[in-house]
Amino acid sequence: MTPEETSKLSLELYYAGEISLLDHTILSLNRDMGEFTSFLTKAGSDGRRDMLAEFEAKVAMDKSTGNNLNLPNDSRILQHLERLDAARRGPVHVTA
Repeated sequence: MTPEETSKLSLELYYAGEISLLDHTILSLNRDMGEFTSFLTKAGSDGRRDMLAEFEAKVAMDKSTGNNLNLPNDSRILQHLERLDAARRGPVHVTA
């Protein structure tokens, strides 16, 4: 997703009552400021970024650095993104 798409989606989720205002703020924050970026993953040539991979990387970094301030927020955002990804892929049918 581009930063604009991520921001739009998070606003829709916030208005639907699916995420808190804090979660919307975290998701919609554009961390790419020209030469400086706080993104941990690379965007594609089209500006899209895998936000699921981004927050997986953020949670891993929070854990490895002992960042207990951001870990709960980043973990919660990751859970939201995992639920959205699962819903996008549709139901899973298990056969024996």
